[in-house]
Amino acid sequence: MQAKIGQLILINVVLFILLYIVREMIYDFSLEPLRRMGDFRLFMLAFTTQLVFILYSLAAYLLPLKLYPQHLWWLVPALFISWVMITAFRYIVQEVVLYDVFGFGNYSDDYGMIQYVMDNLYYAVIHMSVGFIFFFFQYTKFKDRQQQQLVIQNQRAELTFLRSQLNPHFLFNTLNNIYSLVYRKSDAATKSIEKLTAILRYALYEQSQKVPLKEEINSLQNFIELERIRYDYKLDLNFSIDGDDRNVLVPPFLLIPFIENVFKHGDLRKPICIRLEIRGRELCFEVKNAVKTQHNAEKGGIGLENIRRRLELLYPGQYELQVEDQDGTFTIFLKLNTES
Repeated sequence: MQAKIGQLILINVVLFILLYIVREMIYDFSLEPLRRMGDFRLFMLAFTTQLVFILYSLAAYLLPLKLYPQHLWWLVPALFISWVMITAFRYIVQEVVLYDVFGFGNYSDDYGMIQYVMDNLYYAVIHMSVGFIFFFFQYTKFKDRQQQQLVIQNQRAELTFLRSQLNPHFLFNTLNNIYSLVYRKSDAATKSIEKLTAILRYALYEQSQKVPLKEEINSLQNFIELERIRYDYKLDLNFSIDGDDRNVLVPPFLLIPFIENVFKHGDLRKPICIRLEIRGRELCFEVKNAVKTQHNAEKGGIGLENIRRRLELLYPGQYELQVEDQDGTFTIFLKLNTES
Protein backbone atom coordinates (compact mmCIF):
# COMPACT_ATOMS: atom_id res chain seq x y z
CA MET A 1 0.00 0.00 0.00
CA GLN A 2 1.52 3.31 -1.08
CA ALA A 3 1.79 6.08 1.51
CA LYS A 4 -0.23 9.23 0.78
CA ILE A 5 1.68 11.69 2.96
CA GLY A 6 0.73 14.74 0.90
CA GLN A 7 -2.99 14.14 1.37
CA LEU A 8 -2.57 13.67 5.12
CA ILE A 9 -0.55 16.90 5.45
CA LEU A 10 -3.25 18.78 3.52
CA ILE A 11 -5.94 17.36 5.83
CA ASN A 12 -3.96 18.52 8.87
CA VAL A 13 -3.44 22.02 7.45
CA VAL A 14 -7.17 22.38 6.77
CA LEU A 15 -7.96 20.99 10.22
CA PHE A 16 -5.53 23.43 11.87
CA ILE A 17 -7.12 26.37 10.09
CA LEU A 18 -10.63 25.29 11.03
CA LEU A 19 -9.97 24.28 14.64
CA TYR A 20 -7.52 26.95 15.74
CA ILE A 21 -7.83 29.99 13.48
CA VAL A 22 -11.41 30.02 12.22
CA ARG A 23 -12.66 28.89 15.64
CA GLU A 24 -10.92 31.82 17.33
CA MET A 25 -12.31 34.21 14.70
CA ILE A 26 -15.81 32.94 15.41
CA TYR A 27 -15.25 33.03 19.17
CA ASP A 28 -13.83 36.59 19.11
CA PHE A 29 -16.24 37.59 16.35
CA SER A 30 -13.38 39.47 14.69
CA LEU A 31 -10.47 39.07 12.28
CA GLU A 32 -7.92 39.65 15.04
CA PRO A 33 -6.65 35.99 15.05
CA LEU A 34 -5.97 36.33 11.33
CA ARG A 35 -4.23 39.69 11.75
CA ARG A 36 -1.95 38.20 14.40
CA MET A 37 -0.52 35.95 11.69
CA GLY A 38 1.05 39.10 10.25
CA ASP A 39 3.33 39.24 13.27
CA PHE A 40 6.37 37.15 12.34
CA ARG A 41 6.91 35.95 15.91
CA LEU A 42 3.31 34.73 16.26
CA PHE A 43 3.46 33.27 12.77
CA MET A 44 6.53 31.21 13.72
CA LEU A 45 4.78 29.92 16.84
CA ALA A 46 1.74 28.96 14.78
CA PHE A 47 3.93 27.39 12.08
CA THR A 48 5.93 25.25 14.52
CA THR A 49 2.73 24.24 16.32
CA GLN A 50 1.22 23.16 13.01
CA LEU A 51 4.43 21.26 12.22
CA VAL A 52 4.23 19.38 15.52
CA PHE A 53 0.57 18.47 14.95
CA ILE A 54 1.46 17.16 11.48
CA LEU A 55 4.25 15.07 13.00
CA TYR A 56 1.78 13.57 15.48
CA SER A 57 -0.56 12.66 12.65
CA LEU A 58 2.22 11.28 10.44
CA ALA A 59 3.49 9.06 13.26
CA ALA A 60 0.02 7.57 13.76
CA TYR A 61 -0.23 7.02 9.99
CA LEU A 62 3.23 5.78 9.01
CA LEU A 63 3.80 3.45 11.97
CA PRO A 64 0.66 1.32 11.27
CA LEU A 65 1.58 1.43 7.59
CA LYS A 66 4.89 -0.19 8.53
CA LEU A 67 3.84 -2.46 11.40
CA TYR A 68 0.20 -3.42 10.81
CA PRO A 69 -0.84 -6.24 10.93
CA GLN A 70 2.33 -8.39 11.12
CA HIS A 71 3.97 -6.48 14.02
CA LEU A 72 0.90 -5.14 15.77
CA TRP A 73 2.36 -5.56 19.26
CA TRP A 74 5.10 -3.02 18.47
CA LEU A 75 2.60 -0.35 17.49
CA VAL A 76 1.69 1.01 20.95
CA PRO A 77 5.32 1.30 22.19
CA ALA A 78 6.34 2.86 18.90
CA LEU A 79 3.54 5.42 19.12
CA PHE A 80 4.46 6.27 22.70
CA ILE A 81 8.12 6.78 21.81
CA SER A 82 7.07 8.94 18.84
CA TRP A 83 4.86 11.08 21.08
CA VAL A 84 7.70 11.60 23.58
CA MET A 85 10.17 12.55 20.83
CA ILE A 86 7.77 14.93 19.05
CA THR A 87 6.72 16.57 22.32
CA ALA A 88 10.39 17.02 23.30
CA PHE A 89 11.05 18.48 19.83
CA ARG A 90 8.24 20.97 20.35
CA TYR A 91 9.54 21.98 23.75
CA ILE A 92 13.07 22.56 22.43
CA VAL A 93 11.91 24.55 19.39
CA GLN A 94 9.27 26.71 21.05
CA GLU A 95 10.25 26.95 24.70
CA VAL A 96 14.02 27.12 24.20
CA VAL A 97 14.98 28.32 20.70
CA LEU A 98 12.05 30.66 19.96
CA TYR A 99 12.06 31.85 23.58
CA ASP A 100 15.71 32.89 23.21
CA VAL A 101 15.00 34.59 19.87
CA PHE A 102 11.69 36.34 20.62
CA GLY A 103 11.68 36.51 24.41
CA PHE A 104 8.57 34.36 24.81
CA GLY A 105 7.44 30.84 23.94
CA ASN A 106 4.12 29.20 23.19
CA TYR A 107 3.35 28.68 26.88
CA SER A 108 3.50 31.15 29.76
CA ASP A 109 6.24 30.92 32.37
CA ASP A 110 3.86 29.73 35.08
CA TYR A 111 2.87 26.71 33.03
CA GLY A 112 4.21 23.62 34.86
CA MET A 113 5.82 20.63 33.15
CA ILE A 114 2.94 18.30 34.07
CA GLN A 115 0.46 20.74 32.53
CA TYR A 116 2.69 21.03 29.47
CA VAL A 117 2.85 17.24 29.03
CA MET A 118 -0.91 16.78 29.56
CA ASP A 119 -1.72 19.59 27.12
CA ASN A 120 0.50 18.05 24.45
CA LEU A 121 -1.03 14.65 25.14
CA TYR A 122 -4.46 16.14 24.48
CA TYR A 123 -3.40 17.55 21.11
CA ALA A 124 -1.47 14.39 20.28
CA VAL A 125 -4.63 12.29 20.76
CA ILE A 126 -6.58 14.57 18.41
CA HIS A 127 -4.02 14.59 15.60
CA MET A 128 -2.91 10.99 16.00
CA SER A 129 -6.57 10.03 15.67
CA VAL A 130 -6.61 11.83 12.33
CA GLY A 131 -3.60 9.78 11.22
CA PHE A 132 -5.20 6.54 12.43
CA ILE A 133 -8.49 7.26 10.70
CA PHE A 134 -6.73 8.16 7.47
CA PHE A 135 -4.67 4.95 7.62
CA PHE A 136 -7.59 2.64 8.25
CA PHE A 137 -9.70 4.36 5.59
CA GLN A 138 -6.90 3.84 3.06
CA TYR A 139 -6.21 0.30 4.33
CA THR A 140 -9.90 -0.68 4.01
CA LYS A 141 -10.03 0.58 0.44
CA PHE A 142 -6.76 -1.20 -0.31
CA LYS A 143 -8.05 -4.52 1.05
CA ASP A 144 -11.32 -4.09 -0.87
CA ARG A 145 -9.39 -3.55 -4.11
CA GLN A 146 -7.23 -6.57 -3.32
CA GLN A 147 -10.31 -8.70 -2.71
CA GLN A 148 -11.95 -7.50 -5.92
CA GLN A 149 -8.80 -8.27 -7.90
CA LEU A 150 -8.61 -11.71 -6.28
CA VAL A 151 -12.24 -12.42 -7.18
CA ILE A 152 -11.63 -11.31 -10.78
CA GLN A 153 -8.49 -13.46 -11.04
CA ASN A 154 -10.32 -16.46 -9.60
CA GLN A 155 -13.23 -15.96 -11.97
CA ARG A 156 -10.90 -15.73 -14.96
CA ALA A 157 -9.08 -18.87 -13.86
CA GLU A 158 -12.37 -20.69 -13.35
CA LEU A 159 -13.74 -19.55 -16.71
CA THR A 160 -10.57 -20.78 -18.40
CA PHE A 161 -10.94 -24.12 -16.65
CA LEU A 162 -14.64 -24.41 -17.53
CA ARG A 163 -13.97 -23.57 -21.16
CA SER A 164 -11.13 -26.09 -21.30
CA GLN A 165 -13.62 -28.69 -20.05
CA LEU A 166 -16.19 -27.84 -22.71
CA ASN A 167 -13.91 -28.08 -25.71
CA PRO A 168 -12.34 -31.51 -24.97
CA HIS A 169 -15.80 -32.80 -24.02
CA PHE A 170 -17.15 -31.85 -27.44
CA LEU A 171 -13.97 -32.98 -29.20
CA PHE A 172 -14.11 -36.40 -27.54
CA ASN A 173 -17.68 -37.01 -28.76
CA THR A 174 -16.98 -35.74 -32.28
CA LEU A 175 -13.84 -37.82 -32.75
CA ASN A 176 -15.82 -40.90 -31.74
CA ASN A 177 -18.35 -40.04 -34.45
CA ILE A 178 -15.67 -39.55 -37.10
CA TYR A 179 -14.00 -42.79 -36.06
CA SER A 180 -17.22 -44.68 -36.67
CA LEU A 181 -17.57 -43.10 -40.12
CA VAL A 182 -13.99 -43.96 -41.04
CA TYR A 183 -14.48 -47.48 -39.74
CA ARG A 184 -17.50 -47.88 -42.04
CA LYS A 185 -15.52 -46.24 -44.88
CA SER A 186 -18.24 -43.65 -45.30
CA ASP A 187 -17.76 -40.74 -47.71
CA ALA A 188 -19.20 -38.53 -44.99
CA ALA A 189 -15.94 -38.85 -43.06
CA THR A 190 -14.22 -36.19 -45.20
CA LYS A 191 -17.05 -33.73 -44.77
CA SER A 192 -17.06 -34.40 -41.04
CA ILE A 193 -13.36 -33.59 -40.82
CA GLU A 194 -13.93 -30.31 -42.69
CA LYS A 195 -16.65 -29.26 -40.27
CA LEU A 196 -14.57 -30.29 -37.28
CA THR A 197 -11.62 -28.30 -38.64
CA ALA A 198 -13.79 -25.19 -38.86
CA ILE A 199 -14.94 -25.62 -35.27
CA LEU A 200 -11.42 -26.24 -33.98
CA ARG A 201 -10.17 -23.17 -35.83
CA TYR A 202 -12.87 -21.18 -34.01
CA ALA A 203 -11.80 -22.68 -30.69
CA LEU A 204 -8.07 -22.10 -31.24
CA TYR A 205 -8.09 -18.60 -32.67
CA GLU A 206 -10.98 -17.09 -30.71
CA GLN A 207 -9.46 -16.94 -27.25
CA SER A 208 -11.30 -13.80 -26.15
CA GLN A 209 -13.70 -13.80 -23.24
CA LYS A 210 -16.42 -12.82 -25.73
CA VAL A 211 -16.79 -13.10 -29.50
CA PRO A 212 -19.27 -11.70 -32.08
CA LEU A 213 -22.55 -13.60 -31.98
CA LYS A 214 -22.23 -14.23 -35.74
CA GLU A 215 -19.15 -16.39 -35.12
CA GLU A 216 -20.94 -18.36 -32.42
CA ILE A 217 -23.87 -18.94 -34.81
CA ASN A 218 -21.50 -20.20 -37.52
CA SER A 219 -19.97 -22.58 -35.01
CA LEU A 220 -23.45 -23.83 -34.04
CA GLN A 221 -24.34 -24.43 -37.67
CA ASN A 222 -21.09 -26.32 -38.26
CA PHE A 223 -21.80 -28.40 -35.20
CA ILE A 224 -25.30 -29.24 -36.39
CA GLU A 225 -24.07 -30.15 -39.85
CA LEU A 226 -21.40 -32.32 -38.26
CA GLU A 227 -24.07 -34.15 -36.31
CA ARG A 228 -26.40 -34.52 -39.33
CA ILE A 229 -23.75 -36.52 -41.16
CA ARG A 230 -23.82 -39.23 -38.53
CA TYR A 231 -27.33 -40.41 -39.39
CA ASP A 232 -28.64 -42.30 -42.38
CA TYR A 233 -32.07 -40.71 -42.03
CA LYS A 234 -32.90 -37.05 -42.45
CA LEU A 235 -33.23 -35.09 -39.25
CA ASP A 236 -36.31 -32.92 -38.79
CA LEU A 237 -34.36 -30.02 -37.34
CA ASN A 238 -35.40 -26.40 -37.66
CA PHE A 239 -32.89 -23.72 -36.66
CA SER A 240 -34.44 -20.24 -36.91
CA ILE A 241 -32.65 -16.94 -36.33
CA ASP A 242 -34.56 -13.72 -35.85
CA GLY A 243 -33.10 -10.27 -35.25
CA ASP A 244 -29.88 -8.37 -35.90
CA ASP A 245 -26.83 -10.24 -34.58
CA ARG A 246 -24.42 -7.41 -35.35
CA ASN A 247 -22.63 -5.73 -32.43
CA VAL A 248 -23.71 -8.51 -30.07
CA LEU A 249 -20.98 -10.33 -28.13
CA VAL A 250 -21.26 -13.65 -26.30
CA PRO A 251 -18.81 -16.03 -24.59
CA PRO A 252 -17.49 -18.59 -27.12
CA PHE A 253 -18.97 -22.10 -26.96
CA LEU A 254 -21.75 -20.90 -24.68
CA LEU A 255 -24.59 -22.37 -26.73
CA ILE A 256 -23.11 -25.55 -28.18
CA PRO A 257 -23.66 -27.70 -25.05
CA PHE A 258 -27.41 -27.03 -25.29
CA ILE A 259 -27.49 -28.46 -28.81
CA GLU A 260 -25.04 -31.21 -27.91
CA ASN A 261 -27.53 -32.25 -25.23
CA VAL A 262 -30.14 -32.76 -27.97
CA PHE A 263 -27.99 -35.19 -29.91
CA LYS A 264 -26.89 -36.97 -26.77
CA HIS A 265 -30.24 -37.47 -25.07
CA GLY A 266 -32.94 -36.55 -27.61
CA ASP A 267 -35.16 -38.73 -29.77
CA LEU A 268 -33.74 -37.64 -33.12
CA ARG A 269 -36.54 -39.25 -35.16
CA LYS A 270 -38.88 -36.57 -33.87
CA PRO A 271 -38.86 -32.81 -34.62
CA ILE A 272 -36.16 -30.62 -33.11
CA CYS A 273 -36.77 -26.89 -32.80
CA ILE A 274 -33.92 -24.43 -32.18
CA ARG A 275 -34.80 -20.75 -32.00
CA LEU A 276 -32.46 -17.80 -31.60
CA GLU A 277 -33.95 -14.33 -31.23
CA ILE A 278 -32.05 -11.08 -30.77
CA ARG A 279 -33.90 -8.06 -29.39
CA GLY A 280 -31.39 -5.25 -29.29
CA ARG A 281 -28.81 -6.52 -26.79
CA GLU A 282 -31.14 -9.16 -25.35
CA LEU A 283 -30.61 -12.70 -26.58
CA CYS A 284 -33.24 -15.44 -26.32
CA PHE A 285 -32.20 -18.99 -27.14
CA GLU A 286 -34.60 -21.93 -26.99
CA VAL A 287 -34.05 -25.60 -27.75
CA LYS A 288 -37.00 -27.99 -27.77
CA ASN A 289 -36.83 -31.68 -28.57
CA ALA A 290 -38.40 -35.04 -27.74
CA VAL A 291 -36.49 -37.19 -25.30
CA LYS A 292 -35.64 -40.83 -25.27
CA THR A 293 -37.69 -43.15 -23.09
CA GLN A 294 -34.87 -43.37 -20.60
CA HIS A 295 -32.61 -40.36 -20.35
CA ASN A 296 -30.88 -38.10 -17.93
CA ALA A 297 -30.15 -34.61 -19.21
CA GLU A 298 -27.40 -34.13 -16.67
CA LYS A 299 -25.92 -37.60 -16.99
CA GLY A 300 -22.17 -37.51 -17.17
CA GLY A 301 -22.63 -34.00 -17.48
CA ILE A 302 -20.29 -31.29 -17.24
CA GLY A 303 -22.32 -29.56 -19.98
CA LEU A 304 -25.28 -27.87 -18.32
CA GLU A 305 -23.50 -27.52 -14.98
CA ASN A 306 -20.66 -25.65 -16.63
CA ILE A 307 -23.08 -23.46 -18.55
CA ARG A 308 -24.84 -22.46 -15.35
CA ARG A 309 -21.52 -21.66 -13.71
CA ARG A 310 -20.24 -19.64 -16.67
CA LEU A 311 -23.47 -17.66 -16.78
CA GLU A 312 -23.24 -16.95 -13.05
CA LEU A 313 -19.67 -15.72 -13.43
CA LEU A 314 -20.14 -13.67 -16.58
CA TYR A 315 -23.74 -12.45 -16.21
CA PRO A 316 -24.63 -12.42 -12.48
CA GLY A 317 -28.27 -11.40 -12.16
CA GLN A 318 -28.46 -10.67 -15.90
CA TYR A 319 -29.68 -13.99 -17.26
CA GLU A 320 -32.58 -16.41 -17.00
CA LEU A 321 -32.10 -20.13 -17.62
CA GLN A 322 -35.08 -22.49 -17.62
CA VAL A 323 -34.85 -26.26 -18.06
CA GLU A 324 -38.11 -28.22 -18.36
CA ASP A 325 -38.86 -31.88 -18.96
CA GLN A 326 -42.60 -32.41 -19.42
CA ASP A 327 -44.63 -34.98 -21.32
CA GLY A 328 -41.65 -36.36 -23.17
CA THR A 329 -40.46 -32.93 -24.36
CA PHE A 330 -37.25 -31.37 -23.11
CA THR A 331 -36.98 -27.58 -23.32
CA ILE A 332 -34.09 -25.27 -22.54
CA PHE A 333 -34.70 -21.52 -22.59
CA LEU A 334 -31.99 -18.93 -22.07
CA LYS A 335 -32.57 -15.18 -21.89
CA LEU A 336 -29.41 -13.13 -21.65
CA ASN A 337 -28.61 -9.44 -21.40
CA THR A 338 -25.45 -9.30 -23.53
CA GLU A 339 -24.62 -5.72 -22.43
CA SER A 340 -23.24 -7.09 -19.13
